[in-house]
Amino acid sequence: MYAYITIMTASLSMLLSAADEKYAKDDPRLLLLTVATDPTDGYNRYRKSVEQFGLKMKVIGMGFKFNGEVHGHAYRINMLLKELGQHKNDSNLVIMMTDRL
Repeated sequence: MYAYITIMTASLSMLLSAADEKYAKDDPRLLLLTVATDPTDGYNRYRKSVEQFGLKMKVIGMGFKFNGEVHGHAYRINMLLKELGQHKNDSNLVIMMTDRL
């Protein structure tokens, strides 16, 4: 799985580099969006891969503590919808949701 993430980020990086050379500045930008509550080993490997290939990543939910009233998947979806709403007027931004599930 970790090799897949590295291959995926490498492919994205090559595509974006080619796009930067070929197209104007107003073409789409890429933002990797993920939900994480704790900096686990898997999260740290993912973050390093993203940084290695020069991609932009935003993490939502870091430090959040789940309680009995909040169901994990429903809360994740709500966080993602809230974040997507903040970018609704940015027509040049491509958001890719990345997850380990």
